[in-house]
Amino acid sequence: MASTSKTVPSASSIVRPNLSSSLFTHSPIIPSSNPQFSSPIHPKSLHVSPQNFNTPISCQQQLSMFLHNCKTGNITATQAFHFFHLMMCSNPTPPLSSFTHLLSGLTKIKHYSQVFYLYNQMRLSGLSPDCCTLNILLNCLCNLNRVGEGLAVMAGILRRGYVPDIVTYTTLIKGLCMEHRISKATLLFTRMQKLGCTPNAITYGTLIKGLCRTGNIDVALKLHQEMLNDTSRYGINFKPIVVSYTIIIDALCKDRREDEARELFEEMKAQGMIPSVISYTSLIHGFCCGGKWEEAKRLFNEMVNQGIQPNVVTFNVLIDVLCKEGKVVEAKDLLEVEEAMKIYNGMLQVGKRPDVKTYGALLRGLFQGGKGNLKLLGSYSKNYPKEIFNQML
Repeated sequence: MASTSKTVPSASSIVRPNLSSSLFTHSPIIPSSNPQFSSPIHPKSLHVSPQNFNTPISCQQQLSMFLHNCKTGNITATQAFHFFHLMMCSNPTPPLSSFTHLLSGLTKIKHYSQVFYLYNQMRLSGLSPDCCTLNILLNCLCNLNRVGEGLAVMAGILRRGYVPDIVTYTTLIKGLCMEHRISKATLLFTRMQKLGCTPNAITYGTLIKGLCRTGNIDVALKLHQEMLNDTSRYGINFKPIVVSYTIIIDALCKDRREDEARELFEEMKAQGMIPSVISYTSLIHGFCCGGKWEEAKRLFNEMVNQGIQPNVVTFNVLIDVLCKEGKVVEAKDLLEVEEAMKIYNGMLQVGKRPDVKTYGALLRGLFQGGKGNLKLLGSYSKNYPKEIFNQML
């Protein structure tokens, strides 16, 4: 539910309430919940004032750029603390939506404990959260498998007079599924519809994923059919997406039901959707496990012909089955192709555009590996300037 942003009085002018304890009170030293962020953060050491920004760009411009980066998670925890303090010291205090964007950015980089700390600082300063802020808090708790506290946040949303929205329900369903409380997740899914909140494709996908992970594939298929045929008693206006198809295909393959998975795969294509590399790899793996090597090979060639690049998992699946089938020479050729492609992709990732010689070497290697490997070249040529590819021809 979208909330209206409003400007609140300066945080520095508000007398802080005497709150002896809080669900989200943290010590002055905040350990990061992101394992990649090993050193603790000391809020006092991050003190910054507008006067510290002695650059040609104004404070407001820097803040605007930072909040924009929060949307993609292109920030650091240190930057978040700098700009949080800057906003708290501003007069008037920026709208609540600015603080919400900041917390959202921290969530995207998985610094959940920092979100809790800054949220608590907002409360102590008299800033009241809206539904969007509380949804972020709920998401952090669910990602940390603290759904019990997440339900308390849900109660807080209701107590403040807000109506839980699609984000609230989907987040809670995700948290319940992560804790394998699939019955509770299913009940919540039904309850949200009774209360007039229609689930979207993400909600369905979240529950389908939880059902498949807990072995309830047939229930997941039933939900899938609801989306496909619009047979839900509450009415829906969307169709399944590639992600939800892929989740069920993968689950069916792991349950040795690859024929059903193939039917779903063909249904997805008939719906005009382009399967992802994960869709193809899941089905290839299912065929390999079922001893259907020719089907797996056909699907691999189809993927390459469609211009979809095989990933490491795809290669690993194929190499594994080739070795088990005694096709060591073919496995070795495929492994060499994989290594060549890794080097090629590595060059692109660091911004190095391969030249004619590089591409020529790759082409020769694929040719020596057999005509079948030449098809792989097509899936990589789209990353290459046309004039260079034409020179090679």
